[in-house]
Amino acid sequence: RFIVTSNIGRNKIKKTQMTCKYRKQKNVAYSVPLVPFPVLCLMSLIITRALDMGALDTPYQSVHELLHRPNLGRTDRLDIPWKEEFLDKPLFPLRYSQFLELWTRCLLVVGCCKPIRPYALRVGARARMDGILSSALRNYIMSHSGAIFEHDYQTGVVRPNLASLAFGPKAVSRDETLFNELRNMTLTHDEGAPISVSEEKIAKFQTRNDITELRAMIYASTNKSEKNRLNKQIRHTIDTCIKLQLDADRQAYFKEAD
Repeated sequence: RFIVTSNIGRNKIKKTQMTCKYRKQKNVAYSVPLVPFPVLCLMSLIITRALDMGALDTPYQSVHELLHRPNLGRTDRLDIPWKEEFLDKPLFPLRYSQFLELWTRCLLVVGCCKPIRPYALRVGARARMDGILSSALRNYIMSHSGAIFEHDYQTGVVRPNLASLAFGPKAVSRDETLFNELRNMTLTHDEGAPISVSEEKIAKFQTRNDITELRAMIYASTNKSEKNRLNKQIRHTIDTCIKLQLDADRQAYFKEAD
């Protein structure tokens, strides 16, 4: 079986918090096994990306070969090292602007009714850790103190079914599914929601008065940089119109669906 150890960079660590060698480390490392969801399997993504980059110091060329070809002999493990030139290179280089663009598009495609901030991932992950991991380990992974968790990571709606405190867990066990649904209300989505603007509407944007005037200015201008600036202004105006139209179409769709 495969186990991949990931290194996640840490940030926003104050000097006053660097009280031991562990807090001075720049990364938090953790191991992940294979999970039966290819799109969400971090191990599969890491190995596939590493093989594509040629970053592993191994003759194997595919995940299938890595799983079936190695002959362990009398050993019970096989370490597959990275090539020296890839040790300091990020495996998934991604600018924050690209991340936000992908994040927004994913929310759009899955049909989320309301926008969800990326910060919600951190809040949700912290909530799932609470009560399962020790407080010390939870705080170390998240790189902050228990006081921060208590002050900043409590949601407005209490997650547990408090009736169980008065009547016992058996008395409210029938509501377990209901409360699980309540915890996931922010994930409510409708795959039928529009994700693009029709060609007819886009064609109408092209005939707007301001777009027509800008094109006339481009035609009359002999300055190349000025023409480029005007073309960018046209693209920006049309892109803004498309975004606003899509927002309006989705609001109308969800209003009718509700």
